[in-house]
Amino acid sequence: MKRTQIYLSDDLYFEIKRRSKKSKKSISEIIRQTLRENLMPSKKDEILSSINKAFGLWKDREFDTETYIREIRKGERLDNLGY
Repeated sequence: MKRTQIYLSDDLYFEIKRRSKKSKKSISEIIRQTLRENLMPSKKDEILSSINKAFGLWKDREFDTETYIREIRKGERLDNLGY
């Protein structure tokens, strides 16, 4: 952990101090928690972002999905398993 010094406006300082008393956490912990929440995405946020980027990816494709799946499942792969 690194130590740093920042300057806060009075209204910001009093808001952090109020939250500190309410949550029974130190001012430093309130600042760290707030920075962590706003600067470092959680795993859940990363997953949701990936899902949102993939949503509608194939919307412009002009083929039947069922036919596509059947085509990629065709082949001799089951024959190679020795059944």
